[in-house]
Amino acid sequence: MLAGSAALSPPAVAWSEVHLFVSSLFAAGLPCYLKTPLMLRRDLREPSAVGAAAAAIDAFGLAVMVLLRLICYFPMAVPLVQRAFLELGTAAGWYFSLPLLVVAPAFNVASVLFFVPYVRQQVRAQLRRATHDQAAPLKLE
Repeated sequence: MLAGSAALSPPAVAWSEVHLFVSSLFAAGLPCYLKTPLMLRRDLREPSAVGAAAAAIDAFGLAVMVLLRLICYFPMAVPLVQRAFLELGTAAGWYFSLPLLVVAPAFNVASVLFFVPYVRQQVRAQLRRATHDQAAPLKLE
């Protein structure tokens, strides 16, 4: 959110850059919401094609989150901070650099680290169920 405050200093940052920067951070979490309609339809812990689709969405969401929050973040944040130092001075540069280069990266890493075990559990559960279903003999009644 502090990155959005860069918009208050037009000489240092163009609006389009701020919009791209902030929207990319928010977009990193959006793929996870694709499974919401699936959650409304049935319990995703049960073995099913819907559960497998939800696990695939979680894995895709994790990949997007890693790409945007861990790989693309610094190439976008560093130029914003550099221009804040050059055009607004040292005080404003520190105002933008601490949240953008210290706090937000820590949050980005933490969000990925918290999401990895959940995705691993969901994918393993669906794979285990699929393997168990294939190995189980058919019961004829």
